[in-house]
Amino acid sequence: MSRSHSLAWAWTGSTSSTCTTHIEPDLDVVLVVVAGDGSLGTPEGRQEVASGNLVWLPHGAVRALTAGATGLSYLTVHRRRPGLQIKLRPAR
Repeated sequence: MSRSHSLAWAWTGSTSSTCTTHIEPDLDVVLVVVAGDGSLGTPEGRQEVASGNLVWLPHGAVRALTAGATGLSYLTVHRRRPGLQIKLRPAR
């Protein structure tokens, strides 16, 4: 993987644990379900996900994840965010 991408591990836990509704305004995200099952909530409805599924979430998309009966473990991959920088205050 290049240095321009980040890989994150997340786990929503056991039955009915939820990653609440949120929006990623700037980055497209790829979600890879590595174990368990659950559902991905979108404005268009719920989509069931299970181990081995790959989901592309475009930037600006509203989403929520809920773990199923066996829990839900997943990875996310997205472009790396630029680091914070200290800059001079703009002149007035």
